[in-house]
Amino acid sequence: MSDRDTHLSSPADKPSRFRYWALSLGLHGALVVIFAVIAIWPRPRPVQPSGGPIIQANLVDMREVNRQAINRQEARERAEAQAKAEANRRDAEAKAEAAEREKAAAEAEAEARTKAEAARRKAEADAKAKAEAAAREKAAAEA
Repeated sequence: MSDRDTHLSSPADKPSRFRYWALSLGLHGALVVIFAVIAIWPRPRPVQPSGGPIIQANLVDMREVNRQAINRQEARERAEAQAKAEANRRDAEAKAEAAEREKAAAEAEAEARTKAEAARRKAEADAKAKAEAAAREKAAAEA
């Protein structure tokens, strides 16, 4: 056996070596227990400020906001102009159709008046011809 072996196996050194290992294992065990307690320990939730909910602030470029507002206004005006033009076109079509119907009704009325006038003239001519024929028969009967 070497010097070292005799030195380690001496009865006086065994308790110090045991104390070293016991202290080392005890400290390591304590660290494990501390870390386990920290990991398991319940953490409190963050408390909301008493002033209400957290508000997220955003930076706003006012030039962009104004440009978007102008674009929306222009789009709204274009849509209104298109709607107005469409309404005017529909009104014009309706007026044209109404004028066309009135013209057709006036033409039909004029044609009916012309036919009635022609029928009246024919009836007068027939009545006159019958009267003349009756007068001739009467004159022939007297003669």
